[in-house]
Parts: sequence; C-alpha cells; structure tokens
Amino acid sequence: MSNKKIKGVELNHIVAKTNEAGKILGYLTWYSVSEDLHSRQTIIDLAKKAGLEEGDLPAEIRLSDAFRRATRAVEGKAEINGVRVNYLIRDVYTGPDAIIRHIVKETIDRQKKELSHESNEVVLKLDKKTEKFTASALSTEGEELAEKAKKLFELNRTHYDSSTIRRMVSKIIHSMEPTPLRNGGGVYFIPLKHKKRLISLVTFLKSLEKANGTKIPVMNDEDGREMIVENLNAHLQYTLRYLAKGLKEDLPKAMARDYIENARGVINGFKTYREMLREEVSSMEDIVRMIQKQMIQLIEKVSGKEE
Repeated sequence: MSNKKIKGVELNHIVAKTNEAGKILGYLTWYSVSEDLHSRQTIIDLAKKAGLEEGDLPAEIRLSDAFRRATRAVEGKAEINGVRVNYLIRDVYTGPDAIIRHIVKETIDRQKKELSHESNEVVLKLDKKTEKFTASALSTEGEELAEKAKKLFELNRTHYDSSTIRRMVSKIIHSMEPTPLRNGGGVYFIPLKHKKRLISLVTFLKSLEKANGTKIPVMNDEDGREMIVENLNAHLQYTLRYLAKGLKEDLPKAMARDYIENARGVINGFKTYREMLREEVSSMEDIVRMIQKQMIQLIEKVSGKEE
C-alpha cells in the first residue's frame, strides 16, 4: 500500500483497501461544506433520502435570524478620491413586536482629516406580527442597500447558510463517539457500530452542491489499534485540561453546559472504546474517572447560577 497522508496524519498501514479482507475497527472521516445557500425543503428531502433522522435537521428558520443575516450581509465599504465610506449595521431596538437596525454611513476624508457619520442612512425594520420588512433611506446608495437587504431577507427566510449546515454535520459527527485525530485538523475516527449512520451522513454531504464527505475503513491490526489508542489518549487529556480550565474560570451557565455535555459524551463514548480495545485502554481508566470528577464539580459550581 502506498503512503497516504491527510493534513499531517500518516495513514500508511492503517487504512484498509476496499478489496482487502479482514475485520475493521471503524472509519476515518472528514468533510467540507463550501459557502452556499440551501433551501430548507431541499435539506429535508436530501436528509430523509440519505437515511438521516428528523432530529438531525437544523431548526426551522426564524424570521429574526433571516433578518439579521440579510442586514449584516449589506455591510461594506468604498473609496473614491481618498474618501472612504463605510456602511455599518447597528442594532437599535429588539423587542417582542419588532427588530430595528440602522445602516450607519461613516465617511473618512483623509485629505481634509475629517470624520463624519450619518446614523440614519438606512432604517431597516422587521415587524414580527405582520412578518414585513420595511426600509427607508436618505440617499440613492442607501436605497440600493435597502433593496439588497430586502431581497436577501426573502432568500434567507427559506434557505440555510453553510454555517448552519456545518453545525448540523458537526452535531451528527459528535453523536457517533468520535475521536479527533490529534494532528488531523477535522479528521475523526468513528467506531464501527456507527457505520450505518456515517454512511447516511456521507451520502447526504455528497448530495449537496459544494459539499463532500469521505469515509475510509481502518483495519483491526496493530497499526490501526495503535493509531486509535494514541489519539483517544490525547483526546481524553485535552478534555481533562479544558474541564480544569472551566473550573478556574467564571463561565456563563450556557457555556458551562457545553463543557459538561462534551465531557459526558467523552465518558459515554469511552465505553465503546473499552469494548473495542480492551486492555490497550485500561491505563486510561484513571483519566476518565478524573474527567467524571471534574464534570461533577463543574455541575455543582454552576448549579443555581443565573443565566
């Protein structure tokens, strides 16, 4: 087998050829999702066809999120004859009835050494009850920005952006007891028990435009087991360190919950690796117990803490 390398990870003698007989431990997987917009219905249809679960889908698109994405997208700048103009989005009001944002026009004249602002260049409003987007502008340029924001709003209220799809994929991967490869930069080992779900995820990614997913089987041999043991140990040590850091810091309750849920996932996932690798991971039992202890301490620390 020729040498293979993925972002610093040596795969020689670890990855099984597709025509090679023998048991496998699981799969190496990685993915890419380039910038694009995907209609919610398309995501629902492709996910269902690929065999993903309804709970894997992103939440329904909120009008307020669509409004914020659309208005943020019209920020920009221009420079003519040494005069620089920045168009900046600023929040003015957020309430149960509406969201109001202004496009502030900032003009910087380097020759005259002057700075000026027009805080009401464009007023953008989302009425939550009527679901209408309205805008008023002081200039032709402002009107163009307002029209662009309106069009983007109509698109964003029915389409997911790529960051939403990436979060969806990341959530699915982290439900499959992954071990990140220490030097892999986005490459994960997924235990064999999750084969069906991983196939569904890869199928879904390949069905999207500007996205892709890959899975490569890992042999149940000395090299394959050594790779998993080494990276599992590094992952446990990393989990222990960030929990210790979380205990020292005054974390917001929501962030502390993320720390706790990540640690709980690592602890639960270790059971699968213990069954798979047995005595090769017995030395990690103490680390897992320390993770569990620190997780409990963090739970106690944030219990009763205000949001």
